[in-house]
Amino acid sequence: MGWFERLVAWSRPKEATPAPRKSTPWSNPLAGVAGLQVVGKGGFPRNAVGESRYQTELKRICGGYNRQGQHLETVARLEPEPTNAFDPNAIMVMISGQKVGYLSRDDAAIYVAALEAAGHAGQTAAVGAKVVGGWRTNQHDAGQFGVRLAMPFPIRFQD
Repeated sequence: MGWFERLVAWSRPKEATPAPRKSTPWSNPLAGVAGLQVVGKGGFPRNAVGESRYQTELKRICGGYNRQGQHLETVARLEPEPTNAFDPNAIMVMISGQKVGYLSRDDAAIYVAALEAAGHAGQTAAVGAKVVGGWRTNQHDAGQFGVRLAMPFPIRFQD
């Protein structure tokens, strides 16, 4: 910085420093969602499986890859798929109306049992979800998208 810039900077009134922002609590992605919901606290402890087959859909939902990766909090629908040829207890994970994966076999069995015990057998439920991954630093270094679910055990439901 030259002598003129210092002189001009010295003579200008200093700008007010903005007040620090208060941190806001995690917003509940299920707020305002109608119907059956999976509820509980504890972050996103469950991972969906099979997301590698739905990378195009996840990329569309997130808006593509970026250098830092994605951390999109959203709502997923857990839909029973009794006609699934591999597992009659299969539970699809849907985000924005698109299939993005499944619950693992073990998680699906626990989920179906919890649905039946709560009197909601065969129903679809909403759950908080986070789409992660999707980073790309160059043409040869990229990470796939994944889906985490806010579904702590024991599973509880709310209408």
